[in-house]
Amino acid sequence: MAKKISQVQKRMQQSLKRRVNNRSKKTINKTNRKTLTHALQGNQQELIIPSFQSLQSSLDRSARLGVIHKNKAARLKSAFAHQIKKHAAALENEQRAI
Repeated sequence: MAKKISQVQKRMQQSLKRRVNNRSKKTINKTNRKTLTHALQGNQQELIIPSFQSLQSSLDRSARLGVIHKNKAARLKSAFAHQIKKHAAALENEQRAI
């Protein structure tokens, strides 16, 4: 620890608590992103929409709380929405070919 001033100690405790909370939220975001990516790659139709909804929710929550920037949240949601749309178009073309 730095100095034995109560203000410094309190600030360090607050920083530690915030860092732990932020890491937790970032980990949840990464897990949701991986789940959606695996669902898209594995053609698991029943998992794509629920995992995208949970990803949107966690990204919005993180942006609102200041864990990530709101533009990053919007960029990630847009990129995954584009991937889902592309995946749906590929499935549609595949079904037309049959």
